[in-house]
Parts: sequence; structure tokens; C-alpha cells
Amino acid sequence: MWVILLLWPEYWYNTSFHGVAKNTPFEVVYGRAPLSLAGETMVESVTQDLMNRDEALVQIKFHLRRV
Repeated sequence: MWVILLLWPEYWYNTSFHGVAKNTPFEVVYGRAPLSLAGETMVESVTQDLMNRDEALVQIKFHLRRV
């Protein structure tokens, strides 16, 4: 179960700007920006999952900045 929870911190890290590289790790590896996960959907369960994901990313960023 905890392995699944590591997907969001990994996504956050790989899509965050790094000053030394002047890019995100994703852009360094793939040469393009990642696809946006934002947007609207007609499926309620997907909308809820995206809202949960956004909240998880906010919490992850908060706790990583505290370190």
C-alpha cells in the first residue's frame, strides 16, 4: 500500500523546477514538459481522485519545505 503513496511525491519531485538544472527532471529526461493532470472530467470518481491528488500534493509540498 505505501508503495502506491510514493507515486505522488515522485511525481511532485520529477515535475518541480530545479535551479541547478534550470528545468524539471522530467524535462531533462524526456525533453518536454509533462502532460497536465489538471482539468475537468465528466466522471465523478475521476474528479474526486484528482481533487484528492491535488490535496496530497499540497500536503507533500508543505512537509518537504519544512525539512
